[in-house]
Amino acid sequence: MTEVSEEEFLIKLLDVVYKLSNIAKTQSYRFKKKWDEYLKPLNKKPHIIRQIHLDKTKFLADIDYRIKVLKNVENAIVDGFHSIKSLLQTLYGAYFDSELFKKDFSEDDQLVLKYFTAKQILGNLIQYNKMDHESVPMKYNIIARNYTLIKLKGQTDTEVLDNLKKLNITDIKQADLIKIMQEVKSEGIITIKKKGKENFYELKKELIISQEGKK
Repeated sequence: MTEVSEEEFLIKLLDVVYKLSNIAKTQSYRFKKKWDEYLKPLNKKPHIIRQIHLDKTKFLADIDYRIKVLKNVENAIVDGFHSIKSLLQTLYGAYFDSELFKKDFSEDDQLVLKYFTAKQILGNLIQYNKMDHESVPMKYNIIARNYTLIKLKGQTDTEVLDNLKKLNITDIKQADLIKIMQEVKSEGIITIKKKGKENFYELKKELIISQEGKK
């Protein structure tokens, strides 16, 4: 195992912090810009990722400054969680029921977007989804987690429930799942068949937004 000197370690740490500071800066700017364009009328104060101010020379030389910067990095990571949460809460708690949304998208796209958004955000942020089960209604969360498997080969009640357990969602029982999936079926997203004693879910409608909706 190669030993790393204190100086080499600090230089590598500085490089990581510098990259994170740039990510925080660019992502925070983009997030705020898009928020102001689309969601500001519904929520004027989203949770924004704080800036990570960094003096490279001071970071290497001053341990107290270094500790302060690393604490700020930790807080910025926590901000990331709360930024996603505020986005999801605003989308599912206000935007998707607003006239803004209904004016901009057809009825079919409105339906698809509620599932598509959950799939894109929760489906790609597994660690986040393990910590937040409340911001997105459960039917969208279930499809976000199981969409690909339902599309490729179908899923039984047990398989869906097992996938939810991986997200630390353990309070959904089979009877609850059946009720939720019946609602998803009523919206034309899935079909339900019997496979032994269980329900078997297959995809009926792919989550594809129309060309008009993408504009």
